[in-house]
Amino acid sequence: MELGLKLWSTNEDRLPEASALIAKGVFQYIELMVAPDTDPAPFAGKGLPYILHAAHDTWGANPADPSKEQRSRETLRETLRWADVLEAKYVVAHPGFGTMEAALAFFQKESDPRILIENMPQLGRDFGQRVEFVGYSVEQLTLLTKGTFGFCLDLNHALCAARSLERDEEEYVRELLSLKPVLYHVSDGDYTDAHLDIGKGAYNFAALAKCLGEKGSKKITLETPRKNLHSLKEDEENALRLRPFFLL
Repeated sequence: MELGLKLWSTNEDRLPEASALIAKGVFQYIELMVAPDTDPAPFAGKGLPYILHAAHDTWGANPADPSKEQRSRETLRETLRWADVLEAKYVVAHPGFGTMEAALAFFQKESDPRILIENMPQLGRDFGQRVEFVGYSVEQLTLLTKGTFGFCLDLNHALCAARSLERDEEEYVRELLSLKPVLYHVSDGDYTDAHLDIGKGAYNFAALAKCLGEKGSKKITLETPRKNLHSLKEDEENALRLRPFFLL
């Protein structure tokens, strides 16, 4: 499997360190969150492989909210333009929170096969407000991907959904694996959608890694926290803790 380093499009200063970690074999690619109104030029021409992530509700985008359609469309299209510049094969998108009808209407107007729909927790909070997400079940994700888009399986989101739905965790993850994800997002956690360091949460990585390994997806993006925003040392440490579970 290949391991991805999560960066933001505001992390231009971390590119030399990221490049060094890729050269060392700690990571094999960068998954870049594209914040609105940033420039892809500093990230281009460096020989680094990228996956991109479209901005979500933190930046006012939310496909499941009709009042946010224009903002959601702009951020997704901007990320697809970045994908053209950086020759990225995939663009991850959140379906958001609100109504399934709005999310379906939003993605029915999109057709770019580079888009990967990411599964969500069932319940969560947006700036302190309790919300219900869409795209947490196999049934919803089947409708959202509509045979056009790929699937990104966020393990933390899946386990949060399993807990709120009172489902067996491994069984729930295996159901989502039936959608044949091409990318995984992985962090430790406590079933609240908090992203924790590997080994600092409640998840049984030995069992979960076995589930994920059965389906053979080749890419795992590490989504652990970074307290020191001016160093990738914590990312390297989390990568080393994760490797034994996935035989990376």
